[in-house]
Amino acid sequence: MRKLALPSWNLLAVTHDCVAGAASFVLALYLRLGDRMLPYAGDYLAQYAGLFTLILLSVLLYARSYRRVWRYTSLNDLLVVVRAGTLALVIFYGLLFISTRMDMVPRSVPFIHWLTLMLCLLAARLVARVLIDEAARKRLLGRSPARVPVLLIGATSQAGTFIRESERSVDFPYVAVGLVSDNPREHGREIHGVRVYGGIDELAYILKKMATKGRAPQRLLLTDPSFTREQFDSLLALAEENHVSLARLPSLAELKAGRPVQDTHPVAVEDILGRSAAVLDRDAMAQLVRNKKILVTGAG
Repeated sequence: MRKLALPSWNLLAVTHDCVAGAASFVLALYLRLGDRMLPYAGDYLAQYAGLFTLILLSVLLYARSYRRVWRYTSLNDLLVVVRAGTLALVIFYGLLFISTRMDMVPRSVPFIHWLTLMLCLLAARLVARVLIDEAARKRLLGRSPARVPVLLIGATSQAGTFIRESERSVDFPYVAVGLVSDNPREHGREIHGVRVYGGIDELAYILKKMATKGRAPQRLLLTDPSFTREQFDSLLALAEENHVSLARLPSLAELKAGRPVQDTHPVAVEDILGRSAAVLDRDAMAQLVRNKKILVTGAG
């Protein structure tokens, strides 16, 4: 059997959260009492800080917070920490109220404590994510091979995943040079540092503008599976006119099944037809025309 060991990074995370838990309680009391904190709360300060730290650590372990990698901290990961921290506060002050009626703790402290706890827990996770991503980006600048510049069609969650992975992986074959989106509120903004240039109806102008700036994409990548047949026809014609290829990213179902986000594939015939391709019965067709003279009409 393989031995289970606590990774050093998890040990560091546990140590941080223990320090953050104790510090958040002390900071909440200080913000409420100021210089009167030690005379007023000195008798129970260390005891209560230790108790809260123990409760917080237990709840975070129960919530499986330490199975999450700080480098990939997402909104869902932060929500897990927020819920766990809030539950720890409810348990802690519930126990204090039952045992002592919180006689020595000002009633405003729990609310201040929630703010200081969130600050202590979330700030380090966000800072770690930023620093690690920045370090990875600097490594990529010197080590990454030439990448294919692509323009993402659709500011979807797949597009966000694609951009994040391109910044983290040395071997990622593409680099996003821009986005287009039909949401006017996103125009002129950035998603993970990549600018949203405009809408799909402005794509011809956007391609020409990017070419003049030396940022012309070599491929258009569709990130939204809900394009209509007319949109596919227009995009194909535009791609051919501008001598760029047209492909699409894996769907969310394919990503969840383990398909890499960079595993793009050309637009299929089914995408243009707007229906499933007809499956031909080639044996029956061969039987129909075998040993016969055939006249073919039309160009279908």
